[in-house]
Amino acid sequence: MKLSYWGSRLELFSDALTSVRLQDAQIVDLVVPGSERPVESPPPGAARDAPTVILSARRFDIADTRGSIEATMLGHFVNSILLRCSPVDRSLEIYRSWAAQSGVLMTAFDPKGVAWLAVADLVEAIPLVAAQTESRRGQAFDVTGPERVPMDVLAESLSCELGSPVVAETLDAQLLRGLLVRGGLEQAVAKWLVSHQLESSDSRLPATSPVLASILGRQPSSVLSRDTSKGVKHA
Repeated sequence: MKLSYWGSRLELFSDALTSVRLQDAQIVDLVVPGSERPVESPPPGAARDAPTVILSARRFDIADTRGSIEATMLGHFVNSILLRCSPVDRSLEIYRSWAAQSGVLMTAFDPKGVAWLAVADLVEAIPLVAAQTESRRGQAFDVTGPERVPMDVLAESLSCELGSPVVAETLDAQLLRGLLVRGGLEQAVAKWLVSHQLESSDSRLPATSPVLASILGRQPSSVLSRDTSKGVKHA
């Protein structure tokens, strides 16, 4: 019995790969951080008939290139479910590092923020989702954390963690890309990161999704420190 992973974020799901207890299943991860080029075809070696959880990025416009790829994957894998996920909390580490250096949480996220998704919750949910692929085959769901976290609230939370003031600053996409490149990021990585920030915080998206709570049977985890989580208003 095993859960196989196909994608570029193996380190995120190592716990699920060692603890799962179900018939052979697999994760097919379409998210390639830092790359303008998405996964375009089923990974060689992935079993077509195994229970499959396909991971993608949450966004408002799903009639895009990735939407076509998602449809192809759902059609290819006989028993599959697609999860379009909010940004994961693991990515907060880089923002925390930048904020510690400059005192500024500098992003292109909409000031209303995003519903950050705890990796531990996603890892816990994947085996539960894999067990439902036959009854829910071909379905797609948005998966988020429990609250949309405004960027100024996130900055306040980082201030508490770091013990020094952090302010949130929303920059124009082109300006931010230029600053990231000048700061040492590769052009493709900077372009991907800014695009990901913009689409994941699109104000047309619902603030949160109830899907993860339904899967887990409990409230998903908050990414905020205790001092600031009480001040978050659920939209």
